[in-house]
Amino acid sequence: MSKKIASGSDCLVLDVKMGKGAFMKNIEDARELSRRMVNLGNLVNLKTIAIITNMDVPLGKKIGNSLEVKEAIDVLKGNGPEDLKEICLVISTYMVSLGLGISKQKAEAKVKESISSGAAFEKFKELVRWQGGNEDWINYPENFPNSLYNEKVRSFKSGYIKSMDTENIGKVSLKLGSGREYKDEPIDYTAGITVLKKTGDYVEIGDTIAVLHTNRENVINELTELYLNSIEFSNEPVQKPKLIYEVME
Repeated sequence: MSKKIASGSDCLVLDVKMGKGAFMKNIEDARELSRRMVNLGNLVNLKTIAIITNMDVPLGKKIGNSLEVKEAIDVLKGNGPEDLKEICLVISTYMVSLGLGISKQKAEAKVKESISSGAAFEKFKELVRWQGGNEDWINYPENFPNSLYNEKVRSFKSGYIKSMDTENIGKVSLKLGSGREYKDEPIDYTAGITVLKKTGDYVEIGDTIAVLHTNRENVINELTELYLNSIEFSNEPVQKPKLIYEVME
């Protein structure tokens, strides 16, 4: 919060993650953190809203650096996975509502219009230029380099996915090369995971539920097993988990 306050903004929307893949593992802790940050923001006249969102299921389909950038580009163009689009729409709506002092209904209409008109995508390219980035990568994300190995993870069971251990799945992505296990370890920006089946989806034995992207051939078998062990199945239908738990103002 100190950085947010020091930036000079007059309003702030926080995405507070809650679940296995987040620091806040349960709703009570997420509420307490949200309440503290909202109160702190309001104490210094920084109008603050906290949105508690689900981290028990991977958001979107991509995990990893360049993979997530390409997915973000899709969303800015009005495409991409429905869950990621919904979260982006809700958070953006609150940001526009606070920033312009307008109703959430009017703010949501503005957000949707900025996407459909291409203004949101153009603004992203402008931000890339301001930071010295190469805009061509944003215009042609299909030119991003790919990992040498793209290993399919096939289900060993049939049934409904009951739950996903997102903390372990995050570790899989890290060990594929997308993060650091020690301070000076280089990051492989092509590494990560494409998640094809998530909580509530039905799968058959042999269905591809994910794809591991890496340049480390020696870790593929181990991490395939770790990913599979992160999935719990049920014979009964499983309701899709909610994306947003609460909004705290």
